[in-house]
Amino acid sequence: GLRAGHPRIKKWHNRPWSARGALAHIDGHYSRFPCIAAQPAITATGKMIAMNAKAPISPNAPRRTSQRTNGSDIQPRRMDFEFDPDMPRYWFAGDQFKTLLLTALSCTFPEGERFFVRSVRHYQKQITDPELRERVKGFIGQEAHHGNEHEHFNTFMESKGVPTQKVHDYVHEGMKWMAKKFSPERQLAKTCALEHFTAMLAELMLEEPEFLEGMDERMLPLWLWHAVEESEHKAVAFDVYADQVDNYWVRTSEMALTTVEFIGFTIFHYIQLR
Repeated sequence: GLRAGHPRIKKWHNRPWSARGALAHIDGHYSRFPCIAAQPAITATGKMIAMNAKAPISPNAPRRTSQRTNGSDIQPRRMDFEFDPDMPRYWFAGDQFKTLLLTALSCTFPEGERFFVRSVRHYQKQITDPELRERVKGFIGQEAHHGNEHEHFNTFMESKGVPTQKVHDYVHEGMKWMAKKFSPERQLAKTCALEHFTAMLAELMLEEPEFLEGMDERMLPLWLWHAVEESEHKAVAFDVYADQVDNYWVRTSEMALTTVEFIGFTIFHYIQLR
C-alpha cells in the first residue's frame, strides 16, 4: 500500500490545483497521506481551501461518516455525492475520449461491484481467520458504497446525453449469465482478476497526480475516494481465494481470460457511449 514517505505520493505537494484538497477531504485526518492532509489545497484559480473544508461535487457538499463498521483498517466512507448540473458533459479537460473512457468504466461498477460482493460473501461464513473476517466486512461495505455512488454518477451522465443506462443493462445481463454459468470458485477468481485491474488504476491515480490533470475539480473527489478505497481493500478477494479455494489453474486461467475481456469490453463500452 501507499505510505506517507512514498516518493510518488510526495508529488501531491504543491499541486497548483484542487486534487490535493479533494483527497484530503475524503478523510480530513487521513493518516496514510499526512503529506497531503497537512497542507491547504490550492485550486486552479489560486483560491485556498482549508484542509478540512468540503470539496463538493455540487454546491451541496457530500456528507461523509466516519463510524467504524468492523475491526479492520478497511472502513467504508459514505460520501453521498451530488453532481452539479452546470458541470460540462466532457468534464475531463474537455476531452471526449478521457471523459467517456472513465464513464465506460463507471458504467460497469454498480453491477460489477455487486458481483464482487456476492462472490466474496459466498465464502464469508466459512472463513475462520478473525482478521480476514473483519477485512471482508470492510471490503463488502466499501464495494457497496462504490456501486451506489457510481450509479448516481451514471445517472448524471445520462442526463448529459451519454447513454449510460444502455451499458449498465448490458453489464447487468452479463453478470447474471456469469452467476448462472460460473462456479463459485471461478466467480471469486474473476473478482480477484478484476480487483487487480481496479487496484492498478487506483495506484495510478494516487501515485501520478498528472494523470488527473485537467479533470473538473468538482469531479475529483469521486475518483480519488474510489481510488483510496480500492487501494485499501485490493488484496481482500485474493486472500479469501487463497484461504478458501487456492486453485492455481482456476485463478491463472481466469486472470488470462479476464485480461482479454477487460480490454475488449472497455473498448466496446466506450464505443457504446459515443
